[in-house]
Amino acid sequence: MFRFFESISIIDGIPQNLNFHQIRIDHTFKQFYPKMQSHHLDYLISKNVHARFPFVKCKFSYNETAFQFFCLAYKAKCYKKFHLVYNDQINYEYKYIDRSCFDQYLRTIPSDHQILIVKNEMLTDSSLSNLTFYDGYRWLTPATPLLKGTMRASLLADWKIHEESIQLKHLNLFKKFKLINAMNSLDSANEYSMNLII
Repeated sequence: MFRFFESISIIDGIPQNLNFHQIRIDHTFKQFYPKMQSHHLDYLISKNVHARFPFVKCKFSYNETAFQFFCLAYKAKCYKKFHLVYNDQINYEYKYIDRSCFDQYLRTIPSDHQILIVKNEMLTDSSLSNLTFYDGYRWLTPATPLLKGTMRASLLADWKIHEESIQLKHLNLFKKFKLINAMNSLDSANEYSMNLII
């Protein structure tokens, strides 16, 4: 029924980075539903969402005419290992509900492991997050993500992270890394050692 979704962080009743979510929804409508007016996220949340916990993950699923909200208290997951996977054809430019391009890999690893996707020798994303790597001076994020995340966009706008073309061979230049997404800012995201990448 629904083709796309957004995961929205709500902290103490306040939705985070709504402008970046709206930009992505507008971009999706322009591509797939050009004759339709896109959903106005701020208005829809104010009318339909009543957060009952301090930190809430709100999933907004939608198509050209309908939408649905599903909200739950959120707790970040910590991963034990990261697996490099190689796929030069993978594409996830839009936030599709169909995530089979990732699921085919996730089914082969333990639930407390995660994948890091390499496309054309370039680091892209994990299955759920954009990546940031620390070189001792700055936090860098791949210039070639599969999906341009809302937290990534916010952090780039605030100059807290910087885009860089990161090839697989560059991994040994970094000290540590984090996974960022709508629910995990640079400050709150778990920090991982580079030796956890296998």
